[in-house]
Formats: sequence, structure tokens, C-alpha cells
Amino acid sequence: MIAIAIFEDITQIVVGKKVKNKLEIKSLISYKSIYEAYINRDVNSLTMYLDEIVSLTKSKTDIYFILPDDKFNVDYFYYPTNSEKQKDIDKFLQTNNIDTDKYYYSLPFNLKSAAFSWKTVYSIEKTYIDTLLQASKNVNLLIKSIEPLSFCAIRYKIHLSKKPTFLKYINIVQI
Repeated sequence: MIAIAIFEDITQIVVGKKVKNKLEIKSLISYKSIYEAYINRDVNSLTMYLDEIVSLTKSKTDIYFILPDDKFNVDYFYYPTNSEKQKDIDKFLQTNNIDTDKYYYSLPFNLKSAAFSWKTVYSIEKTYIDTLLQASKNVNLLIKSIEPLSFCAIRYKIHLSKKPTFLKYINIVQI
């Protein structure tokens, strides 16, 4: 697996593989920034960068993108029910003017009571994601995940609060 975290000034790459429910880190690489190509939705440049990353890492496997939060919209909305039925979620999105033709969205976090909840809606213009999908397809890579950096930070914080010995679960291998 290759995880690519895009920042304005640098791109961080983690190459690893899952072995016996542990993540073995093969390498950590600081790479030139691909941020401009990402925000300009430049498929050709992103294809070239991904091809270089595959050559550099000697790994042609699943890819995980971690994107800067600056292109995501984050909104919080009252959700009058706790229903997880798609028709209720569609109605919720429509009521709150989430344009599902223009944006991909995720509803990752809820604050629930017995009768209602508040939902967090992360949305991003489809063109940003579609550009990454096309560039990855051009170099025959399968994207397994695309998420904003803040998701990683929240997941890490939750994981630390449950299992304070985080590094115990990661076997770091140097090459």
C-alpha cells in the first residue's frame, strides 16, 4: 500500500503492507509537492507524479490519498431523526442544499440523542476527486481511500484514547 499525503510544500509518502494484522512500514519518503497539480486538477501532471512515485517506491499496489482540508467544505446540520435509511439521508442533503451532482460528500460524525442528531457533512467538488481517479487509472493504481487530513487526525486521537500504546501495533521495518 502507498499512502500519499498532499501538503502545500511537500508530499509525504508511506509505503507499507499489512502482515498479520500489523502495518509494516517499508519506507517514509518526502517528495516534492504535488499540491499545485492537485488544486489545478491537472491530470497529466498528477499522472506523471504518480508514475514517478511508483518508480521511486518500487510498489504498484493500492493507494490511499490524504488531502489537505482547504478544498473540503465542512458543515454541521440538525438531523431530525436518527434514521440511516438512504431516502432519509437524501432528503436531509436536499433540505440542506448539498449539491450531490457537483460534490462528493461524507457524513462521518454524528452527535446523537435518543430522538435526533447533528450530522457533519464533508463535501468536495467532484472534479478534485475525479482528477485523482483518472491519474491513478492512467498508471494502473487502485485508489482504496481518499480523505481529508482532519479525518486522520481525529482517527488518531480516538485510537490513542482507546489504546495508548499505539506504536505497539505497528512493526516498523527499515530498508
